[in-house]
Order: sequence, then C-alpha cells, then structure tokens
Amino acid sequence: MIIFYPLDIQDPHQHLSKLCDYKMFFDINNTSSEYTFVTDAEFAGAADILILNSISKDKFAHRPAALKLYFEIFHNYEHQIKNIYFNNYDDSVSDLFEKINCYTITNAVDSTIKSKNIIYNDFLFNRTKAYYNRYPFNNDTHKWYHISDQGYTIPNLLSADNKQKIFVAPNNIHPGSTQDKDMYRKKIVAKLKESVSLGYIGSIETDPSLFLYPHFELPDVTDITKIENQEFPLHSKKLGGYMPPHNEYYKNTFISIYGETIEQGNSIAVTEKTYDPLIKGHFILPFSTSGFINFLKSKGFKFPQFINYKYDGIVDNDARYAAWGDEVDRLLNMSLNEWKYHWNTNLNLIKYNQQLFQQTEYDCVALDHLMS
Repeated sequence: MIIFYPLDIQDPHQHLSKLCDYKMFFDINNTSSEYTFVTDAEFAGAADILILNSISKDKFAHRPAALKLYFEIFHNYEHQIKNIYFNNYDDSVSDLFEKINCYTITNAVDSTIKSKNIIYNDFLFNRTKAYYNRYPFNNDTHKWYHISDQGYTIPNLLSADNKQKIFVAPNNIHPGSTQDKDMYRKKIVAKLKESVSLGYIGSIETDPSLFLYPHFELPDVTDITKIENQEFPLHSKKLGGYMPPHNEYYKNTFISIYGETIEQGNSIAVTEKTYDPLIKGHFILPFSTSGFINFLKSKGFKFPQFINYKYDGIVDNDARYAAWGDEVDRLLNMSLNEWKYHWNTNLNLIKYNQQLFQQTEYDCVALDHLMS
C-alpha cells in the first residue's frame, strides 16, 4: 500500500505534519500489512491513498482512482462533526466527498449527521492503549505528544486504606482565547479551587501553583509526600502538551473531575482526559456534551451507582453544568471513610475498566474495503 501526503513548504501549518504524524494512524490500522509513506508529488500517481490537507485547495483532491482521506483525529473542537467541512456542513459538501471518493476519519461522533463519508475512529483510545502497552511503532513514526515511555505506566490497584485526598483535576485551559473554548473548564477550575485541600488541580495557565508533575519526570518516586514537597517546578513546566500526571496523585485519590475537550454542541469525542484516569484506575466525573457518559457505556465502560450521572442527559449546556456542579458538591462533601467504602466496594468495577484497555482491540478502519 502506497500512501501519499503532499508536503507544501508554503503552508504555514506544515509543521503539523511532523507534530501530528499520520503514520501513527497507519501503524496501528495496518497491523497485518505493510505500507509505504511518500511525500514527493512524483509518486502521487502511484499512490493507493492520498491524504488531503484541505479539500477546497488541495490540487490532488480530484485525482481519479485513488482513495482520499481527510483526517480530524489530532485535535477536537466544539461542533466538530457539523463544522468538519469548510465550517459549514451541508448535503452538497457530502456529495462532493462522495464524488471524489474522499472519507473523513474523525474521533468524534454526532448522531444528528448521517454520511457514509464520515468514518469514526477511536484514535485517542488507540493512542492511549498503544503508549501504555509500548506499541511497536515504526522507527520513523513521530509519536504525537510522547516524551518518554516512562510517562506511561499502569499502577496496581489496591484497597483505599492509605488514600488521603478525594480528587485529581487536570484542567488545561487557554486563558487568552476569545472564543467559547474551555468556557466551562474555566468555571470548573474556579469551583475546584474552593476545595483545593481535598485534591490536586492541574491548571498552570491560570495559577502557577496549580501544577501536576507528570509521571515521566519522577518515574521512580512512590511516595506522594515527595511529589507534594518537590521543589517547583521541574523542566516539564516549559514543555506543555499531553503529559499524564504522576501515578501517585491517582493512588492517593478516588476520582478524576475535569472538563472534556468538547463542551458544547452535538459532537462527542473521548480524549486522553478520560482515557488516562480509566486506565490508571479511577472513578471519573467528566463535564462534556450531553450523552458523553452513555457513549462511554456503549464502549463497555462501567460506572458506579453511588455517583449521579443524570446530568449527562441534560441537553441545555448551562443546566447540564449546574447539575454537574451539584454532583461535584455532593461528592466533595462525602467523608474519606465514605469514599474508602465506595472504593473498596467498587474495586472490581475499577479494575474492569482498567483491564478493558487490554481486552478491547485497536479500533481500525477497513481501508481495503474503501478502496474496493
């Protein structure tokens, strides 16, 4: 299989071809077959698959025969599926994709939009599973936001006897943004700061003291007090990006409380914000679009009865957030002894969710079928 990705040195965003390496997708998706990845236009005519940067501008879009793929797997945003084509999805655009034999590969879903040219792929599940399981990517594949294998270790799950705090809350935000992005996540950080003594908050953009050490920086530390008393900061403060928080934060707490990437609209996308705490062994209380929890249930994950997830069914954003906030308040008012009881009672459920990453196959797209 020959895959062609057109490089354009005039494209100011071309650096994304290295940061967000499409070879990651193909390494996992083609576990039983080899592929050749080319960037020289001289070989475009022989390619089985063309990766398109922009449907409206890409000169290769109307090339006959070859299968075209347009990827929306690396970054997620509000109304992702609806806005995926020129920020204005309509039937004519869908017809264009069908005409030129182009498929969008996306890790978001939207039940209100039907198109056979939109293909859901749980790329972020694949990435999470691959990193924690040391997947054998090809040597020339740039692993997206992967600083070190030591950042991805799965902790053993024990009883709650030694846990001393309630929550972990990694909530990266973009304080300079003028858009609605992270609107609720900013509220989440402000709300949790009122109870900071009960957990660990990561939101260094809003407050330099809200810093969670990533596991890769202190991989051999197994004492939470050494993490808490660590001289602040290590060099990871300057790196940014996806760095899973240290396992000791999770081992000393019960639940992850956070805002998912997509907060509004009909698109649902599960990111590392959810997959990391599940694979590390945590209860979760995410704020996202309506139906997010039900979507996770459809993927096989289980949820405890003592947490009220009814907010997930509320469509209105402000009302959903208010209900979510009420549940945060209720949970944070529970005593440590109550939390320890619920943890020990639900330990098999937590282990099940953790093991689901091993039992579930990588989510792959049948490219051979699309090319037939």
